[in-house]
Amino acid sequence: MSTPQPPANGLNDHARKWLEKLPPEAQPKVLLEQFPRILNRISSLWRHPDELMEYLDELLVDTRGGRAGFPMAIATELVNIKDYYEMNLHPDSKAYLWDPRRREEKGDLEFDRGDKDEKEKDKKS
Repeated sequence: MSTPQPPANGLNDHARKWLEKLPPEAQPKVLLEQFPRILNRISSLWRHPDELMEYLDELLVDTRGGRAGFPMAIATELVNIKDYYEMNLHPDSKAYLWDPRRREEKGDLEFDRGDKDEKEKDKKS
């Protein structure tokens, strides 16, 4: 007996149930229409935080070079899913680059140094 395969161009049952459980602000609409296979994969990784974060990072960051990337609406929905997941369900999962929690852990980031330099100049004057 073979394992049932997801529909070639649609959302599988597991992903459909997962999607229904998401709060409205986290439910992707454009992804559902254009890339249901991505939602199938996200739903299958939902209970595996590190693997899900790695998959979402692979979708959002071009590590191979020369890729056009997703349209802004798709990228935004992916980021919304990632934010919802990390901030509400798995706050201890691997932090991503723009996560505000990294700022607290790491201290000053490169883009913060301008403000710090200005404060130091004010102290010296």
